[in-house]
Order: sequence, then C-alpha cells, then structure tokens
Amino acid sequence: MPIHLSMESREILRAVIRSVTTLSDHKSEVFICAWAPNSYLLASGSGDSTTLDVDWKDDTIFASCSTGKKIHVCQMGRSTPVITFTGHENEVNAIKWDPSGELLASCSDDKTLKLWRINSERYIHNLCAHQSEIYTIKWSPAGSDSSLPNQDLLLASACFDSTVRL
Repeated sequence: MPIHLSMESREILRAVIRSVTTLSDHKSEVFICAWAPNSYLLASGSGDSTTLDVDWKDDTIFASCSTGKKIHVCQMGRSTPVITFTGHENEVNAIKWDPSGELLASCSDDKTLKLWRINSERYIHNLCAHQSEIYTIKWSPAGSDSSLPNQDLLLASACFDSTVRL
C-alpha cells in the first residue's frame, strides 16, 4: 500500500531529514552499517572484501566477517583483533552476538552455522541443517539477559534453499 504525504508533511520531512555527511572510503557497494549500542561509533561493511557484516557486543567490542572465511572480534583502541575465529570453509555471510554477549553465531556459504565463545579459539557447535548457503541469522529476544528471561533462547537461520530453521 503506498503512503501519501501532503505538501505540508513533505516540507516538514525535508526540514527534519537531511544528510549530515557522506562516508566514502569503500571501493564497492556497502552492504551493512551498524551503530554501537550507546555511542556515535558506526561500523560499515562492503563488497570490497573489507567486511560483509558487523555486530557490536557492546560499545567497545564488535565482531566482523568477510569473504576471507574468518571472523574477527575487535576492541576499540586496539590495532589487532582480540581473537580471530577460523573454521568456515567458505565466505562468512553473517554474525550475531546472543543477548548475553557470551556466544557469537556465524553462518556461511559452506552451509553451516557455527557457535563460538570469545574465550575459545574453536567453535563449540557446528550445525549442518541447511542444503544451501546460509544467508542470515538472528537470535530470539529471550534468555536470562533479555526482556523475556523465561523463554528459551532460539537462533533462526535463513537460507538460499528457501527455508528458515530454528
């Protein structure tokens, strides 16, 4: 259904919505941008192999993945990653911290979904339920560190095989 705005509404929107600046360091299409939860820090990812996805754990720690099959956990103020996870056999498409910040999930073109702990260099679970590349993942808003503490924590994965699995 289309949304129609009156001329007055359009003028108000033009006055409120404006471009503040343009960040143009990427060399290819930009796929992702993610604000740190409580700050003005913005991370972005692009098809130029710098980063395909970014997920902030908190205001200082974030994870990133790229076509290079690796996942980097980085901390603001450090020039090298806190830890680099390896284990996927193909491009890593998405990463997501669970609500507690204890687990990091990743999905890949290798048809796997892996779970990692920041204090372990190897994945702790390797899930192989899809028949094709896994495109994205999302944790449910549940578990002890969420607004739904009595609900079980679930992880959804969406795939090029036209399925979503929990």
